[in-house]
Amino acid sequence: REAFDAALAAFLGEPRDAALDLAAAYTVDRLQRMVVAAHDALRSRGQTRPKLPEPRPADTATAAAELERARAALAAELGGAAGGGASVEAAREALESCGAKLSAGGEVDVVAVKVGRTAAALKTPAADEYRAACERYAHALADQRAVPTLALVDELLGRYADAYAQAKRARTAVDFDDLELLARDLLVAEPGIAAGYRERFERIMVDEF
Repeated sequence: REAFDAALAAFLGEPRDAALDLAAAYTVDRLQRMVVAAHDALRSRGQTRPKLPEPRPADTATAAAELERARAALAAELGGAAGGGASVEAAREALESCGAKLSAGGEVDVVAVKVGRTAAALKTPAADEYRAACERYAHALADQRAVPTLALVDELLGRYADAYAQAKRARTAVDFDDLELLARDLLVAEPGIAAGYRERFERIMVDEF
């Protein structure tokens, strides 16, 4: 708790709106649980100073192109559909709005251009593909927007890891992960010691079996 408090104070000490927004959005308690859980999980996987994995680039261009293809196909289909009532007309307007946004290179609010299922003309494979393309596009946008947030969380994780390590050193203490990681580091840094343990293990195995 002391380590996280120190890390958070340093993290928020610089005048950055993004850091304040992160703390406000997640709340301090949720941030602490998230960061500590990530720290423990990554340490147990062998990371001495935990670091979040680099995010995969969000391919919004491909998602937008897929959305445009699906939109054009459904628009063509609905253009030849007779009747359909208000729901089909609303779908045509949504598709037109979506196309205008994509042509202008802007982000599409998929909620505003969604197409329902209340008419038979909106229950076709083309309509299903348009809805699926909207979902993929929304996920791609969310992934893109999450990259700066992930970088901030990773920074806070690093500050916490450093503060926790410093607090342990001040108390001449280790935790269970330290016992494993320090032993591993010793065997890597000292080949002679590693060889001695390897020979001992091999003798035990021979005697055992």
